[in-house]
Amino acid sequence: MGRVKSKRRRAESQRIVAARPLCLLQYPVAYLSRLQRILLAARWELNFKAAGEAHLPHRLHQRHVPLGAEAPTAGRQTGSERMHRF
Repeated sequence: MGRVKSKRRRAESQRIVAARPLCLLQYPVAYLSRLQRILLAARWELNFKAAGEAHLPHRLHQRHVPLGAEAPTAGRQTGSERMHRF
């Protein structure tokens, strides 16, 4: 009986060792060092920013895009309405 148990334990430990590389493939971030995680997050952030800037029209940067959806109308009259001063 003692031999059977030791063989089972050995087989189980071999399965665990064999499954460890599969875990690395399935959950790669869990096995990275802290610095590697920081660098990976920074790379993702840069890729996200680059993808957002790629959608802007040619020669148009964010600083040239108005903040609001409408053009500023301060001091102008629009149609028959007059701008009210506060």
